[in-house]
Amino acid sequence: MDKQQAKIRYSKGLLTLFFMVLFVEYVGYLLVFVFIYILSLIYPGIKKALPVFFCKLVNILIAVQPGLCCELGIKLPKTNRKTLLIANHRSNLDVFSFLAQVPGLRIVANDKLFRIPLFGFLLKINRQIHAKGSGWDSLNQCMKEMRDGMEKREPVLFFPELTRCAKGFVGTSKFLLAPFSLAISEDALIVPLVVSKTDCVWPKGTIGFSYRNKFKSYSLDCIDSREFKTARELAKKCKEAISEALLRDGY
Repeated sequence: MDKQQAKIRYSKGLLTLFFMVLFVEYVGYLLVFVFIYILSLIYPGIKKALPVFFCKLVNILIAVQPGLCCELGIKLPKTNRKTLLIANHRSNLDVFSFLAQVPGLRIVANDKLFRIPLFGFLLKINRQIHAKGSGWDSLNQCMKEMRDGMEKREPVLFFPELTRCAKGFVGTSKFLLAPFSLAISEDALIVPLVVSKTDCVWPKGTIGFSYRNKFKSYSLDCIDSREFKTARELAKKCKEAISEALLRDGY
């Protein structure tokens, strides 16, 4: 075996080891949470701490990734009003960055995520909102669950672009109007959330991370739905705010 072949074999070995460690780490964290969840069924007092515990768990999962560089800065308003979180969507990493910062966050999640072994179960016990299809019935059911969550003053998040963007995509795609109609009907505050560069770290269609890129996940100033007459105007304002923030970040 020459030196070049030995180098390639060594690199592949390191890569295999790296993904094995990630897998063990991922499964380990999930099993820890499931264990705590089972304890909460026996000791109901523990259940109140589950959202904070899960948030801390995801935060640690991000923090311990070797070479993963990020800037997290989500701050939610302290208010008794109903709130709706709206975010752009660039990568699967977006979801983890939000879950790591907002205890009790409920995200409208794609059906495919619920089918991932263990992770899907984790989504269910954390009461994430299951979008079971792409039709109107599924959308209406999601809106109903979002409304119920907002009534209980729970943090509810919707991705109006509906899907992740391609790597390097500039700006934001078209926003679905339904969540903005809901916000107006509920007199809710909208908290725009921005994620940038996550598509460079974990691009759509790939399973590996690119650790040379730093990503950001943060909140912008609230937008009051009471100041808008139509969902289209509200969606436009929110889209502009997020797009301008992405432009400042280099998109």
